Amino acid sequence: MKLKALKWFIICYLIFFVVAIVLLFNIEKGDWVIYLNQNRTLFLDYFFKYWTHLGDGVFAILLILTMLLVKYRYAVMLAVTVIAQGLVSLFLKKVVFSNSLRPRNYLADIYDLNFIEGVKVHGYNSFPSGHTMTAFSIAAFLTLIAKDKRFGILFFIYALLVGFSRNYLSQHFFEDIVAGSLVGIILTIVIWKAFAKKVEQNWLGGKLFE
Repeated sequence: MKLKALKWFIICYLIFFVVAIVLLFNIEKGDWVIYLNQNRTLFLDYFFKYWTHLGDGVFAILLILTMLLVKYRYAVMLAVTVIAQGLVSLFLKKVVFSNSLRPRNYLADIYDLNFIEGVKVHGYNSFPSGHTMTAFSIAAFLTLIAKDKRFGILFFIYALLVGFSRNYLSQHFFEDIVAGSLVGIILTIVIWKAFAKKVEQNWLGGKLFE
């Protein structure tokens, strides 16, 4: 499968990325998080409190298990992608950008953030956003295997909302989700190109309950 299959997904992402770069050069760090914190609604509080979990490891594992019902090779490739994404995220957070503060600590002396009840808000290892990285990895992967590539638009929206949730919940800065989204997509493409042909054989072409 050629990567032109990502056309609709990439078009949406490029529009987002260009807008994101413009915003990053024109707003101060934390302003976006503060703005969202000041304009919360009850509906969005509940929505993003739960939607954000569509970018965590539990959701990724459930999706990998679901792929076993589609094709074994998809399950293997997605598992490799998720594991690689997790390792890269951990390395960037704990080693390269280990001193990056999250909004709760960074804005402590600037603005008194109002947090949503039931959401555990972290204070460190902000850059990049792991949830956003996972969501965009998954979205790109699902676009690659979808028969109708226009579904890439919906998958992009899903991932973007996960990224947005990280800002809305005051867990990450805007630059964190932009970086996470880019790394997530690149990882998926690299792994797809590296493994697509290698696992397209033998029993890996089957699925559960054939």
